[in-house]
Amino acid sequence: MPPSFADAFLAGRFDVRGSWIFDVAHNPDGMGVLVATLEEAQPARPLKALVGIRGDKEWRAMLEVLLPALEGCVLTAPPSVPAGQQWPLADVRAWAAGRPGGAAVEVEPDFDRALVRARAGAATTLVTGSFHTVGDVLGRLPGFAPLG
Repeated sequence: MPPSFADAFLAGRFDVRGSWIFDVAHNPDGMGVLVATLEEAQPARPLKALVGIRGDKEWRAMLEVLLPALEGCVLTAPPSVPAGQQWPLADVRAWAAGRPGGAAVEVEPDFDRALVRARAGAATTLVTGSFHTVGDVLGRLPGFAPLG
């Protein structure tokens, strides 16, 4: 790797901003890298996440990788995802209700309410699941410029 890459930074890829972590992981392998980085970084606990995933992604596998690393999780639909590509929140809710123990999982269709709920009681809030989720949150937080 060229020495110039040692200090390279990609906004939205384990992008730590105070008590927030933004990561655009959008497939099971990306979630695996995110979880490994969380284990290494040891962010303040409790760690809660706001997760929004496009419907065409392997969301069940992604969540199976991510949830053991969290104390809580709010699943939602990012508003910038086109309607035909939204993940099926009714299916997500049924999946979440049927899974055994572990991190508390909520499904909140309203993105703004989901953001508030993910932040409640968290020492660190992780935002992940897609570029849409990260960008939609960054656009809502004062002083946080959206990606792009």
